[in-house]
Amino acid sequence: MGASPVTEPLVDGGQFAPRSGGSGSGDIFINAKWSFNANGLYQFPLGFEVGGNVFGRQGYPLRPYVNAALGLDGTQRVLVTPAIDTIRLPNRWDIDLRVAKTFDVSRVNLRLIGDLFNVANANTAVVRQRNPAATNFDVVAQNLSPRIFRVGVTVGF
Repeated sequence: MGASPVTEPLVDGGQFAPRSGGSGSGDIFINAKWSFNANGLYQFPLGFEVGGNVFGRQGYPLRPYVNAALGLDGTQRVLVTPAIDTIRLPNRWDIDLRVAKTFDVSRVNLRLIGDLFNVANANTAVVRQRNPAATNFDVVAQNLSPRIFRVGVTVGF
């Protein structure tokens, strides 16, 4: 199978942005020039734990296209920007926090856990409509999940 203008620029040394497949995440072109993930946990006396995770990544390319008619051969999507990464989605930043406390009750350990995901409640666009000819062009099709607080209990014996 040869190169595809959907994922490759067909230019020697050009950016490569493979399209996600099978994940159900939508129309995403995976290509970030930088990303990082840092996490840590501190155990306080008396069974208290505080942890956090910070994730950052450059926004993936937004690949606007138009459908070009090829006669009896159907249509082909054609990139309408000079390069694959001319337009990018916003950079993605995410902070998650955890607080936990362990209790020893008789011969049983109880651990209460509170997790807070997407602390800043960022509404970062992950997928947008890419066809400028569509009435919903540039409309957000998927965004980062909202802030979520989860409570959990683990029991050990």
